[in-house]
Amino acid sequence: MVNVTKANFLEQSNDLLKHLPTAAFVAIDEEMTGISLPGSGRPSKDDTPSQRYESIKTVPERYSIIQLGVALFHEHPDYAQNKKPTTEEKGTASASSNASSEAPSAEGSEAEYLVRRYNFYLFPPSSNDVTREVTMNPSSVAFLNQHNMNFDMWTKQ
Repeated sequence: MVNVTKANFLEQSNDLLKHLPTAAFVAIDEEMTGISLPGSGRPSKDDTPSQRYESIKTVPERYSIIQLGVALFHEHPDYAQNKKPTTEEKGTASASSNASSEAPSAEGSEAEYLVRRYNFYLFPPSSNDVTREVTMNPSSVAFLNQHNMNFDMWTKQ
């Protein structure tokens, strides 16, 4: 996994854009400073999409995305030819600059995909022209701490 920071943003963004068109599929995850407003319940399963949107649209208006994860999954070239990679090839794949890793297949056998993972930390810029407040929900912060969110990386990089 690559932690994308201000220092390597251009290089890693170009790497992501270079590999995106050939990805078999992409997974996206985000972490926020809150996911629900105090006093508001979960949307009803019977709500229409427009009703659900109206009830939850204030959440991203109030809370911030603090981390965005993007994973690009590429079919392992040797598996396309029904050939298992050698140990040397596996080492080459996982020693790349993006620390590609292999995900197990559904049958529990060896991997079929190489994964390129990018982790973007998103802290609002400090500027005299633009002021963006960051509101944090205590239960969300506790959850993020429990799952090893690096708040120093978020605020400094």
